[in-house]
Amino acid sequence: MAFTKHKLGFAITLALSNMVIAQEVQDANIELESVKVYGQKQVTSLQDTTASIGLLTADQIEKSTIQDINDVFGRTANVVSISGGNESLFAIRGVSIYGPTDNPVGYTASLYVDDAPMNIDSIRYGAMGLWDIEQIEIYRGPQGTLQGRNSLAGAIHLKTTDPTEEWGGKAQLSVAEYGTQRLSVAGGGALNDEFSIRLAADTYQSDGYIDNITRNEDDYTGFERNMYRAKLKYQPKAISNLSALLTVSRHDSKIGDQPMARSDDPFSYEAQSDHDSQNDVITDTAALKMNLAINSNLEFTSVTTISTDEYDRVDDYDSSAVAFGVIDQNNTGETISQELRLNFTNGDISGVAGLYYAQSENNQDWVADSKYPKSLQQDTAYAGLASFGLDTATSDAVWALIPDLVDLVAINDSEYITNNYAIFGEVNWQASDALTLTVGARYDYEEQERDQVTNNTINTVVDTGGPYDEIANQLLGGLASVTDQKTDTDYDAFLPKVSAQYELTEDMKVGFTIQQGYRAGGSSVSLASGVVADFDPEYTTNYELSLRSQLMDGAITANANVFYTDWKDQQIDVELNGDSRNTIIQNAGESNLYGAEFEVSAFVSSQVEVFSSVGFIETEYESGEFKGNEFANAPDMTATLGTVFRGFGGIFASIDGNYQSESFVDNDNTEARKLDERTTVNAKVGFETYTWSAYVWATNVTDEEYLVNNWNSQNIGVVEDYAQPGAPRMIGASFVTEF
Repeated sequence: MAFTKHKLGFAITLALSNMVIAQEVQDANIELESVKVYGQKQVTSLQDTTASIGLLTADQIEKSTIQDINDVFGRTANVVSISGGNESLFAIRGVSIYGPTDNPVGYTASLYVDDAPMNIDSIRYGAMGLWDIEQIEIYRGPQGTLQGRNSLAGAIHLKTTDPTEEWGGKAQLSVAEYGTQRLSVAGGGALNDEFSIRLAADTYQSDGYIDNITRNEDDYTGFERNMYRAKLKYQPKAISNLSALLTVSRHDSKIGDQPMARSDDPFSYEAQSDHDSQNDVITDTAALKMNLAINSNLEFTSVTTISTDEYDRVDDYDSSAVAFGVIDQNNTGETISQELRLNFTNGDISGVAGLYYAQSENNQDWVADSKYPKSLQQDTAYAGLASFGLDTATSDAVWALIPDLVDLVAINDSEYITNNYAIFGEVNWQASDALTLTVGARYDYEEQERDQVTNNTINTVVDTGGPYDEIANQLLGGLASVTDQKTDTDYDAFLPKVSAQYELTEDMKVGFTIQQGYRAGGSSVSLASGVVADFDPEYTTNYELSLRSQLMDGAITANANVFYTDWKDQQIDVELNGDSRNTIIQNAGESNLYGAEFEVSAFVSSQVEVFSSVGFIETEYESGEFKGNEFANAPDMTATLGTVFRGFGGIFASIDGNYQSESFVDNDNTEARKLDERTTVNAKVGFETYTWSAYVWATNVTDEEYLVNNWNSQNIGVVEDYAQPGAPRMIGASFVTEF
């Protein structure tokens, strides 16, 4: 009898699983036909836009081994993770979020979570998780018309799951190697006939795959990331055309060092740092979105956001086993924004018009205790010695008394306030049944205030008892300085857009777009000398062809974009005397980049889905210090090929391979720092039922050894070369249930 019950239970489970599979295949075909995008402020089909958008839905993420946003970058054409590991910095079409500078004032791309813009510390460490999201959209190419500042290279929009009236939820438990654990839960429903709620929480922790052999720690690069989110939807019965959505979230991350290893044997996965390293980031955001349908042709939207973050950092930046240099840093930031927009339709005319305001205040305090190479000051020192009337032999004797490495403590305290105002609009005209024309523009105005205090103190003292000690200490004292610089600047930009899309057939459209992007100017301050230098905005003009096609009744989607981008007045770092600390930003570069993205998704059968993407990019500096060089972090080719199989009985399997060609990690194109090409393979197998699923998965199945980044010694004695190896193979298991 027991055996019969087990067979009956299995038969019921099998039938339910097959029903789920059939429904999911049907839903997936519908999804391929009508994927919606939200980041362009006009909800539209992916097939009706000429923008190049790398898009992943929640279902696609759940079917893969994707753990965080870095994994999304890894399978998106012409998007790469710059550092990976515990950071989520990225490059779009070969353009780093920092641009060609190491310490920019603004950024080349923005990240929005539920319409709230993230500060750079939150982008870098905080908002990495993807639990309970609806989809993520990566916009490749300038988005200046609708996004404004910090969208010269593109923009990323992450939309989380909204509340619904139906009660339900889901939970996930994952365990993996290297002490990796994850517990996630989300759910909600209608509180009454007007209010609905959804709550989500995600706690994710790992010891990391690097062991610190100096400190005897196996969790030196570990992390603990916690996310808590609440969404409340209001739909008043008395005013059916009004709705409001309030989203409140907190990201609380405690993160160790980047997974950096000794360069002489990086795949030993051994770090040698002598000092603790910790990056703690807390980001709180709130966004209130209100929609009022004035009539069938007009809809008014108000989006109000506030985001605060606090970043505490302790970093052994030389990564050596010797007590050489430590940075202790604290950043706080607050950004508020208000956008008012009107979406309209009138026959063949549709579009959006809006006003935007944002204020951002960032405060940064940090202390760097390091050993400074005296050789960088030799010319200045000898000029000073000559002013004392010393001959060459005596100058040499004095210079010899000063240690090769001088103990320098640099204290920097800065406040940066930005006010941004904009008016924007975009109009679509259905000129004929087949042709749609779009014209848009944005006027952007920005005010900046900066107060920077730099205090350099020398702790090295020459005490040999000889006759030249006093002169040597006077020279050392010349390295000490205190500067207090205040700047007040403003910039404006007019950012046009023109595009056309033509329907060749019912299932195929071609388009052409010209659009401009920009990054505002600002002021930079040399960390070594306190010198302040203003710099102007930089601009990109992008020319792009697009193809959108769906074949075999929507079972196959094949999209492509081909582009050429001209970049003027690039903001790049300029060293004033060969000292990497004595650097300011100047408009000293021009460049161009061109390439293409091809993306295909197809249902080969009711059980098998295949997807692929390929990106090509060519970059070159046309002028300035890096003339003739490629961009850093700009591999010529990125590619993904994968398949998902859902068999009868609930059997599930997916596999994907991700390729990245060789690339440089610096704009100097240093051959020793060139990264080799690499291919990583990920796989997931399991069993799915109507209410629960269980999987075993592995990332980097072949245990490919590759570097994500590397650094060369500064040739000053104790700084180690170090490298960042990519994550080795990791095997894990997950259990997911719906309720």
